[in-house]
Amino acid sequence: MSALLLTFVICVFPIQESQSEQGSIPNDPEIQQRLQEMVDKSIEAADKETKLDGSKDPMSFDIPIPAIIAGYQKHGEPIRIGAAGVRKLESDELVTPNDLVHIGSCTKAMTATLIGRLIDRGELSFETTIKEGLPHLAQKIHKDYHDITVHQLLTHRSGLPREAFWRDNPKSKITKQRNKIVIKALADKPKSPLDDSFAYSNLGYCIAGMIAAKTQNTSWEKLIKRELFDVLDMKSASFGPPGTKGKIDQPWGHAPLGKVLLPRQGDNPFVLGPAGTVHLTIADWAKFALAHAGCSDPPIVSEETMKILHEVVKQNDEDENNYACGWMVLQRPLLQGTALCHNGSNTMWFATIWVAPKNEAAYFAAINAGLNHGITKAADDAIGVVIEAHKKAYMENKRGESE
Repeated sequence: MSALLLTFVICVFPIQESQSEQGSIPNDPEIQQRLQEMVDKSIEAADKETKLDGSKDPMSFDIPIPAIIAGYQKHGEPIRIGAAGVRKLESDELVTPNDLVHIGSCTKAMTATLIGRLIDRGELSFETTIKEGLPHLAQKIHKDYHDITVHQLLTHRSGLPREAFWRDNPKSKITKQRNKIVIKALADKPKSPLDDSFAYSNLGYCIAGMIAAKTQNTSWEKLIKRELFDVLDMKSASFGPPGTKGKIDQPWGHAPLGKVLLPRQGDNPFVLGPAGTVHLTIADWAKFALAHAGCSDPPIVSEETMKILHEVVKQNDEDENNYACGWMVLQRPLLQGTALCHNGSNTMWFATIWVAPKNEAAYFAAINAGLNHGITKAADDAIGVVIEAHKKAYMENKRGESE
């Protein structure tokens, strides 16, 4: 399934019952076995002499996979999740299908959806500019940034830098921290013209989340909980590293350092929230994903807004980028046509999501280790495992109906 790998890094009824209502999700034996084989092979490969590829890229070291959690859900059917490996290297605590996973930049689709809900209520527009959305900062940032729109921020067409200096006084309120970081990042004239070309930007998503929060005079964290997590009954969804500090009650992240993995309970800086700090269970992630497959009743956003969220922006006929608002949009025959996808990593986790609207299904994989060629390939392979499991179940059901 290597073709699936990406390179980057009102009331709505719940799609399914919450975990507390439905009880623990069992470890699917078929998926779990395949994932365990992947974990075992990674450990075996890492035990051998470390080899570098021709590029001498230090990220190409073989490293062990601590754990994989992967699964899929077809709308109207029970979710299937397999989990293999340990929560922390050199511990005996096994991961479970109900464990929390960190999804990194897959948070971006959630921020875009939150903004879509505000747009549907007339509280914001895709054409709202930074100057209009953050008027209290307008005089402190360079005028060349004033007219960048929310839609440009969500589609990475703003021309903003990829990152900012994310560290500020951690004792101050999160909104004040974000304000200071944006002022510092945008105080000077852009180094190059803002020409609407694609340039992936965590800073852009941070600003988009700030604009959304400003409409309600709250923080992005409080707003997305109210407008998305509560609405879709995503009770496990929260922010930062999963689990209790110092305990192994949830998976730890692992930072690759050459062929060594360093267990860490860390995350992106908290101020980066709208671009990538969410953690949750696979089951709750499925509720969000299936809403984008058109399976929430009533819809999480209007049909018109959903179309814009899924619409790829092209600068010209030569533009090969396939980014919409928080999603890559690709054509995959195996998924019956159009598919939405994204990867996410906080350097200690790696997560992948694929949504197949025509199948009314979604597929997920998360590994508690950060960026490394073996980790990204393993996540891609795990997506292949759950797609194959879904296809097999579908064929078996078809045969059963015909008998």
